[in-house]
Amino acid sequence: MVVMPNASRTKPEKPDPSFPLTAYPNGQWCKRIRGQVQFLGVWAESDAALANHLRLAADLHAGRDSASVSSGDLTVKEMGNEFLAAGLHGSPCAARMWHCQYD
Repeated sequence: MVVMPNASRTKPEKPDPSFPLTAYPNGQWCKRIRGQVQFLGVWAESDAALANHLRLAADLHAGRDSASVSSGDLTVKEMGNEFLAAGLHGSPCAARMWHCQYD
């Protein structure tokens, strides 16, 4: 979150009338989607906030969590699954240990 000095807390005007985001008092652009306020970027970077909105809007309107949108990074869950899969296929001993522990 960007902390703005009190003197500059006046909300900016929208860059153009069709701009879909609203200036929120905390210094960020936001949009209410399915009853929740989504913060999409700081006032100074309205183009980046709009790009973020366009990237996430379809998933948020469909009810999918924005965190579930893949960023291309490996998650801990995916890494753990890859590790376990490599261990199971690496040796018969690992497979026996897996079945002894989880069967």
